[in-house]
Amino acid sequence: MPTTSQKYLPLLAVLLPLSGCSVGPHYKSPQTSAVKFHAEDANLETEAPFDARWWKQFEDPVLDSLVDRTLASNNSIRIARARLSESRSIYDERKLDRYPTVPVQASYQHSKEQIPGFGDERRRINSFTAGFDAFWEADLFGRVSHGIAGSSR
Repeated sequence: MPTTSQKYLPLLAVLLPLSGCSVGPHYKSPQTSAVKFHAEDANLETEAPFDARWWKQFEDPVLDSLVDRTLASNNSIRIARARLSESRSIYDERKLDRYPTVPVQASYQHSKEQIPGFGDERRRINSFTAGFDAFWEADLFGRVSHGIAGSSR
């Protein structure tokens, strides 16, 4: 006659691996306190317009040439646009994981071949093939929904 621990051993063997498949709670970022600003120093204020080329006040020709070369080859906007496009593409691709995928293929092949043992003349051979697959991943453990949520941040 099995003991009490032997009765519950199969149940424990099934439930223990399944507990590793559970999906955790959604991540919530911690709340941060608002930044408090102090009153500005009145001596530092000026009514003069801001000069966007502030480095000119140093009167350093080396610094001027470095800044001019950097501004001429500034790629940060182009890189930012490429990253934005990439993130939108990843988001769009992740959204498509919710739906079934159905790849379809078809082909045609034409050839003239001599078949050994059936004479010397070449015979025309036409070959047609067509097919499709369908597959879909059920989102049982939240991989697809968490992937979409992660790519939209």
